[in-house]
Amino acid sequence: MLEGAAKVVYHSGMMAADEPGQRPLLSLLTSPDEATPEWLTVILRDGGYLRQGRVTAVVHDAGSSVHARNARLQLRYSDEAQGDRPSALFLKISPTHTTNFAAPPTLAQANKTAVAMARLHAAWWNDPQLPEVGRWPETAVIDNYVQSALPGIQPLLEETRDQISDEWCRLIQLIAERHGYQMKARAADPATMTFIHGDPNPGNILSPHDE
Repeated sequence: MLEGAAKVVYHSGMMAADEPGQRPLLSLLTSPDEATPEWLTVILRDGGYLRQGRVTAVVHDAGSSVHARNARLQLRYSDEAQGDRPSALFLKISPTHTTNFAAPPTLAQANKTAVAMARLHAAWWNDPQLPEVGRWPETAVIDNYVQSALPGIQPLLEETRDQISDEWCRLIQLIAERHGYQMKARAADPATMTFIHGDPNPGNILSPHDE
């Protein structure tokens, strides 16, 4: 969480946007040192506090408590910076969420995950900053993804052989083989793009400790 004179407040948990239309953060902070000028520039622009320019430097005065790590941040801006930008912020990193590796799957949690994914997609839909925060799906990027992913399909199918039918195994293999071509066809139309979670496995989907 960030707090300052302008009352800038964001949760540091990945996929932790609680209000419709609120953009989830791009990364999970685990240390005050990760609050870099680049990260703060994105946060302040997204909150409407930095209309022009960027954060050029940040000085950390770190501390800790029983339940969280914190730091006072002194910010410096580029000469052309404009907006109701704070000169100092208080950063608090609290381990409020955990991964889902050990959690039994439930329909309620699946629905919450789907909603969080949808909010991520909606918030970044056709956003002009997309090329700055992710890899644009050019042919070389898609080819690299496919070449990295395809070798892992067969080991996964063998590992789950007793859990899925032969028909599903053949279908999954067919989808994997054709997916790259479909991605290229889709990427040929850049008019409707958004930001997606690149690896939504249980370890990358965080849930509150009390759920």
